[in-house]
Amino acid sequence: TGAAVPAIGSAGTAATLAAMAIAAAVKEMAALTQYAAKSGQELGNFADKLNISAKEAQELKVALSLGGADTDAFAKFITGLDKRLQDVGKAGDEARANLYRFGVSLDGGNGQLVGYTEQLERLAEGYQNAKLAGMGNEFLSALGPGAEALRDVLENYEQIEKTKARMGGMFDAKSAEEFVAQSKALADQMKELDVS
Repeated sequence: TGAAVPAIGSAGTAATLAAMAIAAAVKEMAALTQYAAKSGQELGNFADKLNISAKEAQELKVALSLGGADTDAFAKFITGLDKRLQDVGKAGDEARANLYRFGVSLDGGNGQLVGYTEQLERLAEGYQNAKLAGMGNEFLSALGPGAEALRDVLENYEQIEKTKARMGGMFDAKSAEEFVAQSKALADQMKELDVS
């Protein structure tokens, strides 16, 4: 016959249930820790790809997430657009002319492009103006490869910014940098512990 099952309410059952609860809590804590570590690493990687601060990366990531866009797709799109705009040849002239046609300039006035957060803001404004003129699709085409993936962000940028404003102090530069650093350290510790 099988092992005796402790009676409900017995000390054995209580200990077994307590052990199960502790094991479940530890597993849940490990999952949350892994998620936090992964989020911080993703933020750090995004910041590194664009060579920006963790604060700017965090602001962009939130805006993109609220608009349903992928950070990797955005990074690929915006760096490609920047390369075209900074080209001193025919490709650069064409890229700049495409934006000017819709009243958009990403130039900071000093020969350098404005930061990525401001670029996204200006592109959203240009998209809204083009859309009002019935030329939203043409604007996205003018931006080049990958722009279509940003349609919802550009379409809803004003609401996204309002939502970000309600989020308050989430975009503190020191906190963002600390989050990235702590997440990297946490990920290293998780590897050492091999928690999965």
